[in-house]
Order: sequence, then structure tokens, then C-alpha cells
Amino acid sequence: MMIQTANHAYRIIYKKKEQDSFSIYVCQSDMPEVKDEYTLLVFRKKEDICQILTLNLLQKEITNHLIDFVESFVWKESFVMVFVRKNGIPLKEWMQKKEPVFSERLEMAKRILERFLLLNLPEYLLAAILQDTCIFITKSEEVVFRYEPESFLLSDKDVSECIRKSFEELFAFLFQRELEAKMSDELLDFMDAVKKEEYQDVFYLYQKFHAMRERLLGQEAVDSLIPMGRMQSLRRRVEKWMNICKRLLPLLLVTAAMILLLYWISHPEQEEAPEHTIEKIGTLYIR
Repeated sequence: MMIQTANHAYRIIYKKKEQDSFSIYVCQSDMPEVKDEYTLLVFRKKEDICQILTLNLLQKEITNHLIDFVESFVWKESFVMVFVRKNGIPLKEWMQKKEPVFSERLEMAKRILERFLLLNLPEYLLAAILQDTCIFITKSEEVVFRYEPESFLLSDKDVSECIRKSFEELFAFLFQRELEAKMSDELLDFMDAVKKEEYQDVFYLYQKFHAMRERLLGQEAVDSLIPMGRMQSLRRRVEKWMNICKRLLPLLLVTAAMILLLYWISHPEQEEAPEHTIEKIGTLYIR
């Protein structure tokens, strides 16, 4: 079977996924000299097609940054997006086979973030492929992506929270051992920020991760960290509350000053009336 127009021709190897709104095909070019495989995302719902066009995912913007993107075209009232299909093993399989130490997993997380930065993915596409089933590792341990997600979110209202949650799950997967054993204050603080802060963009997240990684790699024997004892855990909680108090102290002082000012304005001091003493001796009054 072919997906073919006047200017495009792809031979279907197999259908990867079929849903009501879209399908995913693994294809090869019809040109014999081209041996690469491609992932074709075929959108059928008119509402989704209009939303994609509104999000400016056409060649004008996407080809300038997203080097994995090949082309897009209309085929039988469907909208088709074509991506290069890279070889490698899924991130989860790489973790199981290599059993990387902490520093190696820090390096892999850095490479994943740097790959996202390089591609400058539109947020709707980032939300779709930000999962371990779409992140692949090559033999040379280069990070590549397969554009074969389970679903797509096209709503601006939901996509940012989806990205934040997916990054949280990715880091929790990569550093599960250290997080469960509470081996690193720096890692725990970073994960707290990922969980609680609203997602801004990949660059902001990369900056926070890079700063955390540099602090960790500056420690001796980073791959030999031991779980926190009770005293370390208590110290961490105390320091956390002290930092919160330090941040709140200026606000509390300003609030107290405002309350005192309002009190003075509403209760002005009244001058005391002078005292008059009158004494009487017979018919004579003496002040």
C-alpha cells in the first residue's frame, strides 16, 4: 500500500497505530536509492487539522528548527506529517541493559534535555513524545526520538501541565534509586521545583538541571552516595523551614508596619486639656 500524491510517495511497511483521530505508519520512500525509514502521522479529524495549522506546525516554522521533520501534505482529506525514523533502543531498555551509575544517568538526562533544546519542538509535539517509549538511545549513546506517541494534546490549556508532569515522571524514572533513598539534597530540591513550579520552557528547566548537576559532580564520590540518616533528614527539614522563614520575613515586617501605620492614622493622639484648679475662701475665688 502507498501513501501517494502528485509530489509524494511513501510505501507502507506496517501500521503502527490506529485511532479514531489519527494513524501512525512506518514507511519507506518510493525512491529505491533512499533507504531511510519514516514515521507518518496521518490526522483525519478536521478539527485536529485546523488546530495543527493554527499552531503553526507547517514548513514555515517547523523546518527551520525541527531537523527530524521531513515534510507535510494533504492526502485523501487527511493531513500527513513525515518524520525521519531513527534507530536505537528505548530508554527503559537502555537502563535495564547498562545499569548506569548515578553520574551516567545525570549525563543521559542532560543529553535528553539538550536534544529537546536543539530540536525546539512545538509544545504540542513535545507533550506527545515526552515519554520513555518515544526516547531512544543509539549504539553511540546519542539521544533520538520516535514520533510515535500514544496520543496528542492539542489544547493550550492542558499541554503545559502535561509537559511538567511528563518531565517529573522522566526524572523520577532516571533517578528512582536516589530519590527513594533520599541520597542527595540537591536532587530532592530539584525534584521539588519540578513538581511545584509551573512549566515555563525547556531552556529554563535545563538551566535548573545544569546547576543541580554541577553541584553534584563537584562532590567527591558522587556515585557512592549513601542514604540520608535520621539526623540528615531532620537537618534538611529544618533548613527547608528556615529558608521559607527567611523568604517570608520581609513580607511579615512590611505587613506589621502597615498595620501599625493604619492604627496610628485611625487613632490620632488627642492633646490633654489644661487643668484648672479653683479654690474658694469665703466670697473670694483663687485660681
